[in-house]
Amino acid sequence: MKKLNSNEISAYCENMAILLSSGVSVDEAVEIVCMEGNSLIAQAVNERFELTLSDAMKKTGMFPTYTVDMIETGEATGKTEETLLGLANYYEKVSIHEKNISDLILRPSIVMAVISGIMLFIVLKLLPIFKEVYENLAGYMDLNTTTFFNLAALLGWIVFIVSMAISIVTLITWNNWKKNRDLNRAVSIFRRFTRFEKAIIETELAKFTDVLAIYIESGVDIITAVEKASEFINHEKLKISLDNCEEKVAQGVRLSQAMKEEKIYTSLNRRLLFTAESSGKLTQGLKALSNKQWETADETLRQVTETIEPTVLLAVTAFIGLLLISVMLPLVSIMASIC
Repeated sequence: MKKLNSNEISAYCENMAILLSSGVSVDEAVEIVCMEGNSLIAQAVNERFELTLSDAMKKTGMFPTYTVDMIETGEATGKTEETLLGLANYYEKVSIHEKNISDLILRPSIVMAVISGIMLFIVLKLLPIFKEVYENLAGYMDLNTTTFFNLAALLGWIVFIVSMAISIVTLITWNNWKKNRDLNRAVSIFRRFTRFEKAIIETELAKFTDVLAIYIESGVDIITAVEKASEFINHEKLKISLDNCEEKVAQGVRLSQAMKEEKIYTSLNRRLLFTAESSGKLTQGLKALSNKQWETADETLRQVTETIEPTVLLAVTAFIGLLLISVMLPLVSIMASIC
């Protein structure tokens, strides 16, 4: 069974939350959602009437397990509406972030494919034309001219192969991302680069913070909330730090202090968390913190793009410049001899 994407889950949760907040019963809300004409959502709820909402969603197999678990928790604590609204906001942010990631991965692939096409045209079509012109002007190709042309062809093939390889690798990465929506797995081959690693950590931390806020708002105790929210994390080192944080909270350490000891979040964000926890407004503080984390994650992705694209284009431009110089030097020599 095909899973709903982030945008569809957000729409589903938001519709249900709005209806429930208007005083509509769960059964009636499900009927109204089914009337919207969205076959995916209708299929997800059409067996609701003899099951709880979370059980019906689980039975369809169209929702992520952790999403169903969160709604089940909300039902158990009597805060289904708050949980649905929190999930709607969470998946809306995830949907926007996923689009940014998709653009980040796909754009270099397109640029490199275009460059590959240009270089192939230069090597196979343009260089032979220049070669013919030189032969007509000089009557023959001396050793130096032949060397320059061979060098130009070699540079052209190098640029073609490198740009095509980059295009293929990024296209494979994009395809992996579309399949599993896991940034950690999709860019695993680039993990050695610090900026990619930072982008992964910021994304996972944003997810954790948002989910933690939803669980706490649903009435779950902090220890359980940290444990459940940690299950969303797909980064090994961050997961270990969060597990340590959970253990410290279980031992009576305040959440903000545990986060500080494990060096989770920046010092500024930790102060925000400390203030929110001290004032008894932890949920509001976590929501504000999650917004900051999503902004940081998106900004980190933009920095990756701003670093990669100019670097690649600069390298390609340098190669093309060398190629053109190799082609033009024989022409300059010929024109000088004619004059």
